[in-house]
Amino acid sequence: MKYLIRFEDDLALNPSVVGHKFSSLARATRSGFEVPSAVAIRVEANEFYRRNKGWPKGLMGEIRDATNEILLSRGVSVRSSSTLEDLGDKSFAGQYDTYLDIQNENDLKAKIEKCWESATSQLVFNYLDDQKIREAPLMSVMIQRMVHAKAAGVAFSRNPMYPLRDEVVVEGVLGLGEKLVSGHVTPYRVFVRNNRILKDETTFKTDTSEDVILENLNWREIAQLAGKAESHAEGRKPQDIEWAIDSNDKLWLLQSRPITTIREV
Repeated sequence: MKYLIRFEDDLALNPSVVGHKFSSLARATRSGFEVPSAVAIRVEANEFYRRNKGWPKGLMGEIRDATNEILLSRGVSVRSSSTLEDLGDKSFAGQYDTYLDIQNENDLKAKIEKCWESATSQLVFNYLDDQKIREAPLMSVMIQRMVHAKAAGVAFSRNPMYPLRDEVVVEGVLGLGEKLVSGHVTPYRVFVRNNRILKDETTFKTDTSEDVILENLNWREIAQLAGKAESHAEGRKPQDIEWAIDSNDKLWLLQSRPITTIREV
């Protein structure tokens, strides 16, 4: 069996094989979005690992070939892509593991196993109980080229509190966005309404180099990316995206999923 799926493969659009995170990005690449190169380990490998406490034959060889193309030595991320993740009513946000800037094969293998094992952690089982789901979902794992970001963050194509407004909410930090997603720092926030940028003054410091860099980001471009993600999403549902800007000022889409906290109107 071929265990790795690339964005261009037919099965890349099947979330029961590659999970929702990878299938969403595969759909985005076909719509012209700039998404870092990635491969997914299909869920059958996770099923084999659970049953046999080991890796299926040939998988590591496939991964070695793929990561040579992605340039492992420059860093890759390992992210969960579960069959029950990034859904409109079940985000599973923060339940599974993500690992960044992995640069050698031994570390990569260990982090893939940790990603698989996070699907059956007590934290996930508690979440499943709350959602009245009886069985832990299978886990695809996405291996993706790192974007060594000068700034990164999230954006909501609709304001979750005021979804009827023509307003995009963008949050950003310097460096990698993981510290924002994990809740370790307070992000800088702007609202983009009718192409006007409205700063959330409570999140901007004063007279700091960090503040100057973030003020000069192209917030409109990020807002446009979020709006485009919504227009291309299945069912045109409002989207919660992760973005990153590299040292060449190129904007990348790292994730797109339905907003789960949107206020009912």
